[in-house]
Amino acid sequence: MAEKLAKFIELARRDSPDDWEDGVIQLLAVEAEDVITRGMNPMSVGKHLAKLCSDGGGNVLVSGAVIRRAVAEGFRSLKASRFPSHGDDVMLSSESDGISLVPSTSGQHLAKLTSEVAEWKNLEGYGFGVVELDRAYGGLYPGEMMALVGAPGSMKTSLALNAVDDFMYQMPLDSRLLFFSLDMPPQTVIARRLMREMNCFQSELYRMVHDKHPAVKEAYGRILERDAGRFRLIGRPRGGEPYSWDQAANIIIQVAPDLVIIDYLTLIGKYRSELEAVYDLVPKIVSLKEDLGIAVILLSQMGRSSKAAQKSGSGGHAAGGHYVEDAADVEIELLKDESEGGETAIVATVTKTRKNASGKSFRLDLNARSLSFGGTAERVKRLKQAASVFNI
Repeated sequence: MAEKLAKFIELARRDSPDDWEDGVIQLLAVEAEDVITRGMNPMSVGKHLAKLCSDGGGNVLVSGAVIRRAVAEGFRSLKASRFPSHGDDVMLSSESDGISLVPSTSGQHLAKLTSEVAEWKNLEGYGFGVVELDRAYGGLYPGEMMALVGAPGSMKTSLALNAVDDFMYQMPLDSRLLFFSLDMPPQTVIARRLMREMNCFQSELYRMVHDKHPAVKEAYGRILERDAGRFRLIGRPRGGEPYSWDQAANIIIQVAPDLVIIDYLTLIGKYRSELEAVYDLVPKIVSLKEDLGIAVILLSQMGRSSKAAQKSGSGGHAAGGHYVEDAADVEIELLKDESEGGETAIVATVTKTRKNASGKSFRLDLNARSLSFGGTAERVKRLKQAASVFNI
C-alpha cells in the first residue's frame, strides 16, 4: 500500500498543485478510521500514516499538518458514524469505560455553566461570616474545594464552625450541611456550638450541663430552630476504626449535602502515611464533588517541615506537600501567633484562590471565651517578607 500511496501523492502533486493535500487527507483519513476501528492505539495512528506516506528511502512525502488533519478527520468520521448527534465532542476510549465523549466547544461549556448556576441556592458562595476574609478568597461555590490548613492548635475547627454558623444564617431551608468530625468527638462539636450560642467557656458550659441549667436547653433550642434540620454531624466509628473512603462517600451520597466539611482529611482510611492518604483520597474527593456538585472544606494538619516554614515567614502546606493545594480551588493557612501585648492571635492567609489575588493575611477577631471568631478581621502583613524576585 505504501508504494501505491507514494505514487498517488506524486500524481496528485503534479495534477493538482494547489489542492493536492485535500485528496491525500481524505485517503489517509479512511485508513486512520480503519486502523482505529481495528484497535490501534490513537497515539500510533500518526506514525502509521507517516510510514505509509514514505518513499523507499524513508522520507515522509507529506507534512506533519497533513498527517495531523488526516488523523483528526478519521476520528471525526468514526465518531459521526457511531454518535451522529455529537459532532463537536471529542471521542476517547479506555479499557475500563469503553468509548466516552468529551465536550470541546465554548457553547457546550457555557450551557453546562448555565444549568449549574441555575441550581445554586446562594450566588455569594459559602463563607465563614468574616467579611474581609470571605471577600479576599471570593467565596466557595458548588463543585469547589477549600483546604483549611494549619498546625495543631491553630483553631481550624473553630473557623470551620464559623462556616457552619454562616451557612445556617445565609442558606435556604432546603439546603444541607454535612460535618465529619473525625478528630474530636461529635458531642464536643455540639458543646462548641453551645459555647458560641451562650458565649461561655467550655468549663462553664459543662457545669451548666451537669446542673441541668435551663439556659442550656434554651440555647440548644435556638440552635435547633436556626438549623431547621439542615445540619448533619457524623463522628468517628465506634471502636476506633476509621471510615474507609467508600463508607465516607456512601454517607455523603445518602445525606446529599450542599456543603461537606471534613475534620480532618487524613483520618479517613488506613494508610501507612499521611502522604499516601492524601495521594489516594484527594482525587476521589475531587471526583465526587464534581459529580455531585457539592462544595467541600477539607481541614488538614500541617507537616513538621511546613510548620517550620510557616514560622520562618515562607508559608506552609498541608500534609502531602503541594498536592492538596494543587487540587484545591481555595487554600487558607491558619497561624497561631502572639500580639505585642501577649494575646493569642489567629492569622488567616489566603495562600490560593482562583477569584482574587492570593497572599492577603488577616488577624481574625478571636473570642477566646467561646472559641469563635467575629464578623470582621484586620489586615496584617508579615514581619518576614519573602525576598523579591524583580526590582519593582
